[in-house]
Amino acid sequence: MAMPGLTLGGIFIHEGHAGRAKTREELERVALQSGRDVVATAEALRHAGIACETVSVGSSPCKDVTATVLGVTEMRPGTYIFNDVMQIAAGAAAESQCALTVLCVIVSHPAPDRIIVDAGSKTMAGDGAAKLGFGRVSGHPELEFHCANEEHGFLRVPQGCNLEVGDRLRIIPTHVCTCVNLHDEIVLVRGDQIVAVVPIAARGKVK
Repeated sequence: MAMPGLTLGGIFIHEGHAGRAKTREELERVALQSGRDVVATAEALRHAGIACETVSVGSSPCKDVTATVLGVTEMRPGTYIFNDVMQIAAGAAAESQCALTVLCVIVSHPAPDRIIVDAGSKTMAGDGAAKLGFGRVSGHPELEFHCANEEHGFLRVPQGCNLEVGDRLRIIPTHVCTCVNLHDEIVLVRGDQIVAVVPIAARGKVK
């Protein structure tokens, strides 16, 4: 059907299903196939006389794979700017490549195997928590952030843990996108120095 008021600028996909891959090899296979499929779709549109200039792909786990497909013109990964526990689990990032952490304080050590921090679901968000927990404590692989209420997080700790009330921990969010959406500002730090405080422009813009 002719639509004279509409001009197609291009097509795009989000190959997020590749993030469910169990191995790097499977992820690469799915990502490459997704790229080939969208390029083939663009070619079919052009063959039918419909211009299709932009061929856009976007998924952080696939950022270094799908964009290699000849014919892809744009890449829109989002999470990669920070990375998170989901990206670590997908094999797309290492802990050292996670740029955003939530700084929290231990407020209680009520049992030998448990500590409580002042970062709960209102701070960390909860999607992905059922499988991966609410976050990963940077530099402390022995700690498990397994549970949270609104204001507090509950971490399992090994016997003999020497962390104390008042100690600070940096927690990598399980899903950084929804974590960022809960905050008004991001504090940029280099070493121990604060270099800038950046407002989150899209905060509260849900309609």
